[in-house]
Amino acid sequence: MNEQLEVLQDKHMAQMSQLQQQKIQGAQQNQANNPGIRTVEEKKTTAGFVEEVGKFTIVDGGITLEEMVNALNSLGVTPKEMGSILRAIKAAGALQADIKET
Repeated sequence: MNEQLEVLQDKHMAQMSQLQQQKIQGAQQNQANNPGIRTVEEKKTTAGFVEEVGKFTIVDGGITLEEMVNALNSLGVTPKEMGSILRAIKAAGALQADIKET
């Protein structure tokens, strides 16, 4: 699962880099098409994440889907995050259930 999270993080960083490159190219093209006009960026936006210390729990014999959902709910996981977590667990082969999205 860590490998999948790393892949998602790498894809996100690549997308952020691509968006920044498109923004730079757009500004350069604007300057080339409009002599005498310059593009100035006044605001810089950055994105990142902070990893907080957490706990791992070893569960003997597995848990039910209901127990997992209840545990994630108790952590304050949003419905969107819950879906992402369950899909990642399913993709890793650790969930023997069908996920139906409505």
